[in-house]
Amino acid sequence: MSKGPAPHLGPDRHARRQILLATILSWCLVATIVGCPARAQSREALPVETAVASTATINPLLRLSGTLEPVWQAALAGTQGGRLREVHGEPGDRLASGALAWALDEEETRLALATAEAAARVAEAALQEVRAGVRREEIERLAALHGEAESYLAQIRAEKSRLSRLFEQDLVSAAKWDEITYREKMAERQVAAAAAAWQAARAGPTPERLAVVQAQLDQARAQVAQARRRLEESRVHVPREARVTARLRHPGETVAPGEPVLRLVALDPIKVRFHVGESQVEQLRVPGPVQVQIPAGAPPVPGTLTAIIPLCDPTTRRVPCEALLANPDGRFLPGQSAEVALALPALTGLLLPRSALVERDGRTQVFVVEAGRARACPVRVLTHLDGASLVEGLADGAVVVTRGAFGLQDGAAIQVAPAPPAPAAR
Repeated sequence: MSKGPAPHLGPDRHARRQILLATILSWCLVATIVGCPARAQSREALPVETAVASTATINPLLRLSGTLEPVWQAALAGTQGGRLREVHGEPGDRLASGALAWALDEEETRLALATAEAAARVAEAALQEVRAGVRREEIERLAALHGEAESYLAQIRAEKSRLSRLFEQDLVSAAKWDEITYREKMAERQVAAAAAAWQAARAGPTPERLAVVQAQLDQARAQVAQARRRLEESRVHVPREARVTARLRHPGETVAPGEPVLRLVALDPIKVRFHVGESQVEQLRVPGPVQVQIPAGAPPVPGTLTAIIPLCDPTTRRVPCEALLANPDGRFLPGQSAEVALALPALTGLLLPRSALVERDGRTQVFVVEAGRARACPVRVLTHLDGASLVEGLADGAVVVTRGAFGLQDGAAIQVAPAPPAPAAR
């Protein structure tokens, strides 16, 4: 026997069923909301230890590792080449500023200087003679020659005048007439030359002549200066007080221009190079005091911060800095390690134990005790000390959780444990 179709529920009965289900779900939701705080309240309070944050002002000291470097070192070389006559200084010796480092053989250089000085004296005498002009006796002689030339020209012209009348009468040959005409022209030239010489003697030397002789003297003097400079450069002096680190050549050997003979290093003052984090370099001031321990743990030596190099290493995020310190006895050597202490500007904040800090989601926070519960409070760390931290973002006198804060949640119930008894005095 086949089953008939399912009974059809009426609209009233179906609506009553939906209302009943909605009522049951609402009561469950209310029970859940009301029951959660009750269960949280019923949880056992977590035991913690606390401390009071108090306002403090500190002068932070930044300690860094560094390396000593010389402020000056050089492979000393000369501009002249030749045979070394003498070399001063063995490795480790101290050479004073301006002391003779080495000297070349000067025989050829001195001979060249003497030759140049003699040539300069000759050129100077020639210039003086030209400037003095022609002597009076010479001027009188030139005047007499000019008079003789004019007298001879007058005689030739008188003879030509006499022959001209005869030439017109064909009593003188053409050859004779040409000869007297030629003699007249030559006599005129002699008169002109004698007059020019006499006039030049009376007028003195021309500017062109003076310029030529002066240029010859200038050239001779330049050769003297060059020879003297070569003589001076054959002796090389120490530019500043330094220690010899190596002798590269010895007396009797030949060196080329620019070839080093001694290696020198200056030790006083000496430089210490170190690196400061990019977040701290803005707090430094140049010049500023520093304390340097060489090696680490030794008595500190005062120094001066002299330079902040404007370069930041993209890998370490550190900026190189330099400080100078006195080293008169040379006991500090380049390459030694050093510990540098820098006093940073004073900071004022809330001082609390370092164990109170909790790092969560990239933020630093502490838990403040309020009415038996732990309230999360974000803070900004100013600096860290030995076992303590200086922060801002709290009220003075706030009670913070120092032990047991790692697993706390905001609003958790806590129970403050009594502070441990102080150790008995001995």
